[in-house]
Amino acid sequence: MDNRCDYSGKNIGKYHLVKKLGNGHFGSVYLAQDLILNTDKAIKIMDVKNAEEALKSFNEAALPYKCNHDNIAKINDGILEVFESKPVFIVDMEYVSGGSIQSMIENDELSIIGSIMIMKGILFGLQHSHDQDILHRDIKPANILVSNGTPKLTDFGLAMTFDQDLNENDLWYILHMAPECSVESTPTVQMDIYAIGMTFFRMVNNIANLNNYVLLLKNGKKYLDEGKLVQNAKFMPYVPQKLIRVIRKACNCDPQKRFTSASEMRDALEKMTPNINWKKDNENHWYGIKDTDTYDIFILAKRSSFDVDIKHNGRRNTALCKKFSTYEEAEKYFYKHIAETTLL
Repeated sequence: MDNRCDYSGKNIGKYHLVKKLGNGHFGSVYLAQDLILNTDKAIKIMDVKNAEEALKSFNEAALPYKCNHDNIAKINDGILEVFESKPVFIVDMEYVSGGSIQSMIENDELSIIGSIMIMKGILFGLQHSHDQDILHRDIKPANILVSNGTPKLTDFGLAMTFDQDLNENDLWYILHMAPECSVESTPTVQMDIYAIGMTFFRMVNNIANLNNYVLLLKNGKKYLDEGKLVQNAKFMPYVPQKLIRVIRKACNCDPQKRFTSASEMRDALEKMTPNINWKKDNENHWYGIKDTDTYDIFILAKRSSFDVDIKHNGRRNTALCKKFSTYEEAEKYFYKHIAETTLL
């Protein structure tokens, strides 16, 4: 089966391929209709050439099958089929219709509070995976999906158990790979912690393409290779300092200084109390919601000043509104107010 082709509209076994969702590791992923159960599924289709390869494919399906959790996309079955006279292996998965974190970053849809809520759910699922003795190894924005507000970790195609040995030929998502992965022979929880920290870093800073970001950063490639990117990168000015500390701890180049578990990282986020859920309308206007209250903050260019206006439920809060002689000064106050009022 050629992964470069789109086989939408065709049938494989009991599945009708509705549309191609993308290419995963070792295969293509489709939205498919289960013709027997009359329900939507996501299926990964992989070529198999011999019995050994088929067994490996069954093992790939079996690992995430052990991870039955609300925050992990469910694996239903693994099936050998024939497609266009060639054997293929199908991983039958839950279809998550809400899209990926990658698409949310690309469309600038993530708020800080929204990112925290998503990450708490994913850390809950990741801890369950680790409790089942499974290391994911491929945590990134494209592998976090959202279904009716519930975040789900998916694509365990690179997963391994903690009793397996690492070797230099092992595949990782290289941009989120902890620096020790290339020198250590024993897999650890901290390797996934580093990757989830990198994912979180991209979520709060709205970094859709990490390669481009690294190229624009002075010494970016060196920092990435050494595991020091997050320690040296500037966060967006609206990100609260207490959240920056959590992300930098998760991405410490020394695994001993990271969180010891997904649960410990989740506990650190649980201690943060959400306040105003700020979202960007445009560069000079953000709006926020807290319970039934609404907030707005603007930068307004006047004849002789740049004004920051702040409103609560449509009424101007004169105590917080300020005038500045330059746009840069106004912008600094604008983002400082957002960062300081996002969390209590």
